[in-house]
Amino acid sequence: MPLFEQAHNFKINNSQFFDNSKSGLNGIQYLAQNIAPSATHDSGNRETCHPGTREDILQDILNWASNDNDNQKNIYWLHGSAGVRKTAIMQTAAVRLQGEGKLGASFFFSRTDPTRNDTSRTFATVAYLLAISSELSDFRKAVNEKIEHDPSVVQKSMQIQWKKLVVEPFKTIYSDGVNVATIMVLIDGLDESEDEKNQLDLLELLGEAEVEKLPLRVIICSRPESYIRDSILKDKADECELRQTHKVDADIRLFLRNKFWEMSKHEKFSASISSVTGTWPSYSDLSTLVAKASGQYIYATTVLRYVELGREGTIVTRLQQTIDLNDAHKLFSDLDILYKGILSKCPPVTFMILGYLYILLRETKHTVQLPTLSVVNQLLQLKPGEIVEALDTLHS
Repeated sequence: MPLFEQAHNFKINNSQFFDNSKSGLNGIQYLAQNIAPSATHDSGNRETCHPGTREDILQDILNWASNDNDNQKNIYWLHGSAGVRKTAIMQTAAVRLQGEGKLGASFFFSRTDPTRNDTSRTFATVAYLLAISSELSDFRKAVNEKIEHDPSVVQKSMQIQWKKLVVEPFKTIYSDGVNVATIMVLIDGLDESEDEKNQLDLLELLGEAEVEKLPLRVIICSRPESYIRDSILKDKADECELRQTHKVDADIRLFLRNKFWEMSKHEKFSASISSVTGTWPSYSDLSTLVAKASGQYIYATTVLRYVELGREGTIVTRLQQTIDLNDAHKLFSDLDILYKGILSKCPPVTFMILGYLYILLRETKHTVQLPTLSVVNQLLQLKPGEIVEALDTLHS
C-alpha cells in the first residue's frame, strides 16, 4: 500500500520516510518479483515423457505421493545417470500431481540458466507458489505479512528464506487452528545447482519439514553424485533408482518407433522411404538402436535428431549411418559434450584406471573377466581405497 494512501489535510516537516511496501506493492506482489519464474514446471515448453513410456516410474511416484503410511519417509529421491530423461519424468509427474490437486510447488534447476542454477531463489519461489495456491489463503496472508514487515527477507540467505517464508507462516496458521492437507514439493536437477555445499544445505532444510511438522512432502531428482548419496537422503528418503531395465528398453523402442513413424508421414521424406522394401525402419534396425542406447534416452534423441535434421544423404542413409556407426564422432557430438562434462570433474587417477581397463579389454577382445577393484588397486600401486574414490565420480 502506498504511503499515506487516501490521507489529506495534514502536513509533516523535517521527516524521513521509508516505503517498506516497495513502490506500492504488497508482500506477495513484491515476492513475485524475486522468484525464478523459469524454474516452475508450468514455465516454457519443458518436455514430458513420450506417451506410454516411463509409466512404471510415474506410477511409483504417484503411489508414494498418495500413501499416508506412517512408515513412509518424508522425502522421495529419484536418481539416475546422465541421459535417462529424469527431467521429463519429473515434469510429467508435476503435471499429473497438479491434476490431482496435490502439487504445491516445483523448482527445476538448470546449470545453463543463471536464474535457476543456484539455490538463492529456491525458497522464495516455493513460498510464492504455495502462497498463490487457492487452497492456502491463510498461508498467503501469513507470507504477505512477513514480507511487508521486512521486504529484505526475499534477498536474504536460503536458511532465512526457509524460516521466514515457509516454516513460520505454516506455524502461524497452525496456531490459528487451520488444518492443511499434505502438499507435494518437487525439486528437479539438484546437482545442476552451482555449489555443492548449498545443495547439501538445501537438503538439510527440506529434511526439517518433518521435524517442524509442516504439511510438505518432497520429491527430489538428481544424478547419483556421491555427496548427495551420503547426505541426509541416506536415512531420510525413500529411494528410486532409474536402472537400465528391460522396461526401459521397451520404452525406448516405443519412443523410437513412434518418432520414426511421425517422420515417415512427412512429404519431404516420402520418396526416400518408399524406396525401402518392407517396413522402415525394420524391427532389426530398431533392435540395434535400442541395444546401442543401453538405456540412455539421450542416445535415442540424438539419433532421431540426426536422422530427421541431418543434411548429408537421405533420411534412409542417415539412419543406416547411425546403425553402421560411420562418422560416429560427428553424429554423436552432443553425447561427447555430455560425457566430457562428467569426465572433466574426475581426478587424473580415474583416467589411469579407465585406461588400464580399456587396454585389458581391447587386448583380450573381451574374453576375460575384469579383475576385482582390489587387484587393480595393487596392479596400479594405488593407495588403499584410492580406486573406490576415483571411480566414485563416475556414478553420473
